[in-house]
Amino acid sequence: DVTAPLLALMSGISACVEVHTPPASARERWFLRLVRAHPHGRLVILTQNLRMHYANELGFSAKHLIVAPDGVNPDRFCPDLPASDARKRLGMGDGPWVVYIGGLYQGRGLNTLFKAAAGSPHNTMVVGGRTQAEISQWQLRASAADAENVHFAGYQPPAKVPAYLAAADVLVMPYAEKVTTPSGENTAAWASPLKMFEYMAAARPIVATDLSMVRGVLKNEHNALLVPPGDANALRNALQRLAASPELGERLATNAHSDVAQHTWEARAQNILANVGVN
Repeated sequence: DVTAPLLALMSGISACVEVHTPPASARERWFLRLVRAHPHGRLVILTQNLRMHYANELGFSAKHLIVAPDGVNPDRFCPDLPASDARKRLGMGDGPWVVYIGGLYQGRGLNTLFKAAAGSPHNTMVVGGRTQAEISQWQLRASAADAENVHFAGYQPPAKVPAYLAAADVLVMPYAEKVTTPSGENTAAWASPLKMFEYMAAARPIVATDLSMVRGVLKNEHNALLVPPGDANALRNALQRLAASPELGERLATNAHSDVAQHTWEARAQNILANVGVN
């Protein structure tokens, strides 16, 4: 709904409009032209890639664009809860455990995760899924990859997600090069994954795909290990490396938890207000 920001622009006051993708319709492009032409109009966008698109393809100047990745409420998470205690609460059994939380559809790298898990000494927990039929399809794919150590928790309410994050020895985001939504939209160039910030707030080691949408926040060897998309061997090697070096995992997790302080919802709002000159 563009009514409120449109009225703000017409009245001459500052108005911030948040966009997550390039414009998809003539109506959106018409409205964006009004924002671009107005001295008090600002676009809040999630990533540097999206900033470049609006600057190069749509003619927005730097003063109109505010880059503000998604954020997190760190108070929801339990970084000090021992993984063994979280696993007992969830009935997961002894570790080591690799945990994936998110959608079960193409582009999320689940097939790569299954290949990496096959024959490995760790268990893998997949948390997510909209229906039992969807979960069953992915269970069959895990079985076809000989990944008998992959378990499916199904959909979990948001209040329970922090316990699954705390239960992990490693958290994974094995995105493919093309990351699709359930509707088939490719968001690899524009997205700012919410779960990335939740993983960081949980203070557990992270292994993620080296894509531009995570690279601006996750830095290889600093707060995560980044691996090429679709490379099951690289993912397996990263998991083995963390298993062999608890010190490395602790350093990555500590840095991630420290870095996420820059990405709270409050910090995000302050960044936006500062960029529009509101104290």
